[in-house]
Amino acid sequence: MLRGLPRRAWGAGWGLASLVCGALAGCAHAPEPPTLATLTAFTAPAQFLQAAVPVSASAPAASPASATAPEAPPWWQAQGDPLLDRLMALALAHNADLGAAKARIDEARAAAGLDEAARRLQLSAGPSVGRSRSSEHLDPAWQIRSTTGGVAPPVTVETEPASTRLRLGLDASYEVDLWGRLSETARASAHEAQATVLDLEAARRALTLSVASTYEALRVHQGQLLLRDELAQLALQRWHLAQASAQAGLGDAGEADALEAALRDAQLQASQIRQQYAQDFHALSVLCGVAVDQLPAVNDTQGTPVPLPPLSDVPSRVLQRRPDVQAAELRLQAALDRLGAARAANFPSLLLTTSLGRESSALSTLLDPGSLVWSLGLQISQSVLDGGRRTAQADAARARLDEAAQAYQGTLLQALREVEDALVAEQAVQDQLRQQQAAAEAAHRQALRQLQRVDVGLGRRTDALAAQQTALQRELTLLDLRQQLFLAQATLRKVMAWPA
Repeated sequence: MLRGLPRRAWGAGWGLASLVCGALAGCAHAPEPPTLATLTAFTAPAQFLQAAVPVSASAPAASPASATAPEAPPWWQAQGDPLLDRLMALALAHNADLGAAKARIDEARAAAGLDEAARRLQLSAGPSVGRSRSSEHLDPAWQIRSTTGGVAPPVTVETEPASTRLRLGLDASYEVDLWGRLSETARASAHEAQATVLDLEAARRALTLSVASTYEALRVHQGQLLLRDELAQLALQRWHLAQASAQAGLGDAGEADALEAALRDAQLQASQIRQQYAQDFHALSVLCGVAVDQLPAVNDTQGTPVPLPPLSDVPSRVLQRRPDVQAAELRLQAALDRLGAARAANFPSLLLTTSLGRESSALSTLLDPGSLVWSLGLQISQSVLDGGRRTAQADAARARLDEAAQAYQGTLLQALREVEDALVAEQAVQDQLRQQQAAAEAAHRQALRQLQRVDVGLGRRTDALAAQQTALQRELTLLDLRQQLFLAQATLRKVMAWPA
């Protein structure tokens, strides 16, 4: 610390510091920051931009802003199922993966706060007290001489080997961000934090799709279980009829054996549906983050999935609002910022330091005017030889930028593919559903005619039972296709970033 330094010395010191700073600013050039414009531009295919989701007659095309407006209701509420709403609320509040994503947001924001704090003034208070003892067998580091040329009078000096030092002061430091290294690093961390927020939004959309699809699978499996049990009952009746015919000598025993095998198959399939039904409960408990016994009562929930209303949107707007696309773009920008920070590390750093306080050997004199101490400092540092460390750091930042650019383009392509696949799947399942609906109606008409023939004595009972089994098989396929249609429609809403 400097105390009592002449004013001329301070003036000369600050003048030299100003000269050095001016020389640095005038002779050195800050690195040119890379920009997104230097990357290869991505263009969506024309057939995707021209495609459109069927627009309902009552709903006009929504703009990107209105499509993601907070007041828009979540897509699953179109089902009008309060139980599904309760399951969604449980999942959004207690899902473990969602909780981990929220924790990652807090971690990223804390990291951004650390990098932002590095750009600000650092002030610390350091009161201290210390006592030390020196050797008594050392020559003094000073001598007494006469200033008049005569003989110096005898002087007796008594020294204490132990001394006490009390200090009460404030220390401050500030790094001048001449080349933008600190600001680039802070921007990169801020972009990373924003990307984690979008990761949470993407996780929420994936979670709502999983909850809705699992809940619908539960309902469908319960309906399928009823149909499978009915099919097993019909198979049992046919087997009994075949056995009776064989015992009476009117039928073939081989037919009875074949019908018994069919009966066992029907019972096996019913058992498999029961297993899937129980697994649906377990999956829902994990998604909702609660134990199975804490789930709402869904035991008596069965029925056919209700088709979702048509969307009023075009796929070309997806890239403007998909959270994963936005997160990939932010991470690409963060990689650009980190590359700029790595380039700025090649330039000198400027650190300003100062301290102000009081220092004394006794507590009683600590607040006296003579105990005041202060210091000012200017430090300019430049790495001369680092063994290639800065070059390696710049190469690593450039490689991470290339990786982020590839990830960004891959995310765009994946988004386009998911939307196109969802559109194709929805249309294909709708076509299959119409065909299967017609086939199921025809099978029911055939079963009814067979029953009518049995009633008038023109047909066999076993043929009527077989026709009923065929009609029920069509119903099973129809129920499965309706579940597939709901899943395709729900997936379309997820990949198009519909409100969730």
